[in-house]
Amino acid sequence: MPPIQQKKAAAEFAAFWQPLFERFNIHIDFAYRTFRWDSEADIKAHQDNDRAVMAAYGFSPKLSEAECVAELFKMYQELTK
Repeated sequence: MPPIQQKKAAAEFAAFWQPLFERFNIHIDFAYRTFRWDSEADIKAHQDNDRAVMAAYGFSPKLSEAECVAELFKMYQELTK
């Protein structure tokens, strides 16, 4: 990922997660990339998997990643009431 995209992704991550960290007292002990997408075929497979998971949850494929995570948190809150 080009540096400008990395900065944008980091800013979006911080803007989305920081309020959740504070509200729900979330802490990440470690994070790492478990594998690397090396080819367009791998990326397409990943995108196909994302679409299948979104469909399984009943989410619109137009949801952003942040909106998807927010919806998952809502579902979690309902399940843990």
